[in-house]
Amino acid sequence: MLPHCMVRLFQIIRIIPSLLTLACYSKQPTYLTVSDKGEIAETLINFHCIMKVKAGMDQFLSSLNAVGLLNYLYSRPEVMKPLITHTQITLTSG
Repeated sequence: MLPHCMVRLFQIIRIIPSLLTLACYSKQPTYLTVSDKGEIAETLINFHCIMKVKAGMDQFLSSLNAVGLLNYLYSRPEVMKPLITHTQITLTSG
């Protein structure tokens, strides 16, 4: 019987091709080598940081477009900047 950590490692190795296919990796996942590790890491990081949130961002932009704010915000990005970037202004109510 294999130790639990080895079983878990084999489970992870088994799903790597599926993850790479989902992340749009360009090479055939069945022919991976150690020299591909940099490209694999970059692909998975790109998927995790960008592609996973893309659907939410697309929905947000679609909602802004539905209420007529998207074109306004594209033409005047300084309006949104204080809301989505860090500023030194202290927010107060009223």
